[in-house]
Amino acid sequence: MPLYHTGLWSLDDLDDAFISRPARGWKLILDECQLERHSFDLHANLQFKERRGFGPVFIAVKTDDGEIKSQQTREILIARRRLAAQRALNLLRACHAIDNGELFADLDAALAIPKDPHSPEDLAEGERESGLRRNLSAHHLGFAVGMAIKASYSRTLQYAIYKLFLSLRTVSVPLMNHHPRYSPRLYGVESEPANHVRLANAITLAYSAIEELQLEVRGSREKPARKEDGSWDADTLADVSKRLTLAGIDLTSPIVWTIRGAPTRVHKMKRHPKGVPASWTSGPVRDQLVSIPDALRFAGSLRSSATTHKFVKESRSITVYDAHNLQHLARRLIMERLGCWPIDS
Repeated sequence: MPLYHTGLWSLDDLDDAFISRPARGWKLILDECQLERHSFDLHANLQFKERRGFGPVFIAVKTDDGEIKSQQTREILIARRRLAAQRALNLLRACHAIDNGELFADLDAALAIPKDPHSPEDLAEGERESGLRRNLSAHHLGFAVGMAIKASYSRTLQYAIYKLFLSLRTVSVPLMNHHPRYSPRLYGVESEPANHVRLANAITLAYSAIEELQLEVRGSREKPARKEDGSWDADTLADVSKRLTLAGIDLTSPIVWTIRGAPTRVHKMKRHPKGVPASWTSGPVRDQLVSIPDALRFAGSLRSSATTHKFVKESRSITVYDAHNLQHLARRLIMERLGCWPIDS
């Protein structure tokens, strides 16, 4: 069976049995022999860099007897036909971005490259050479691998993953930029119309990912989810809570809703979720812990009234934080549905 390079190198000691679990239509394995020597060798590293565009990364590994040894990272390979391998790589890089909660531009346009240099298959020589130089060494690839393997058996889950991935490609900032201490308020209301469109599209795509999971709030004009006093319609709440529970979502665990700076038109919307102030709330940081149903109800309202149809005043008040909230909500639901939540990172 032919093997294909992914350009993904694990900085963790991944378990062979775990990563070799079969997915639907493809299989991932770890490459065992990138260099002749398994310890650092300058000449060998320079030769490898000439071939692949970067030097192999070595990590310190503690053995059972307590000795620290140098171990080279291992590349994740895909076994199957090239087009199937490319589909697997597309899914893997999307899962990696979702796991991280931000977009790694290094994975953009990644190619599954035949390991056999004498069998380029449908790739031109230039494509093969440039594809071999698209490499990324990263921690926690095991999470992305687990997500991709499970999602390979469900077209619906793949659609949800790709929609959120496209949302992140539209608007994505490093998660540290949301840190309440180091970055209390970096993003305000935009004046550039192009950015209004980008932010709105990111929100619409993130919400569409939630709809793929069938976890949206299902109210109607005749029977709205929200009553005049702001409370829930009991039947609607019971319905969404049941679907969330069946999907494996923990309703007792709230989600962080990032709210920064002076209230915007979005914050003043009637359906804006009202949770419990987070323990770190202070000054411009007004983050809240919101229940999943309340977050979903507002997400649907924001999508319907401000991002999908003709723009209104609220559309011009959307910030990066609002897009992040919808993306974070979709991210949690996807990962929890796949059994990959909570995570340490």
